[in-house]
Amino acid sequence: MWSDNNIVLLGDVVLSNKAATKIMNMASGTAFPVFMGSWLELFALVFNGGSSAELLMSLIAATNNAYQGRGYGKLWQTYNVYNGIPLELHRVEDNPTWENIPDWSTDFDAVEEYYEFIHKTETGEVVVD
Repeated sequence: MWSDNNIVLLGDVVLSNKAATKIMNMASGTAFPVFMGSWLELFALVFNGGSSAELLMSLIAATNNAYQGRGYGKLWQTYNVYNGIPLELHRVEDNPTWENIPDWSTDFDAVEEYYEFIHKTETGEVVVD
């Protein structure tokens, strides 16, 4: 199932057309997993069969750490394990496994954030494409 190009989009994210296109284009020919998002949030993970084994091991390690009370076992921790970053840190590194999306794309951790985003689009504070 994971032998071809794979895109994992997180469900609480709204993406600009530019960001969605960037994610779709990243899926072909990537030799390593690419975590995509802003410096605060992850939006997507792109990988292919050639990188799936090492990525799966990082996911398992992040999950095991969560079971031991270290970290949350989420995609950020998988990113950290894969890149050798301590679990307690929340930072992006300048490396080939990170792709920044520097536009209005965002995620919603609470329904209030969704309503705030809608308000910003209605007032023109955020212009969606």
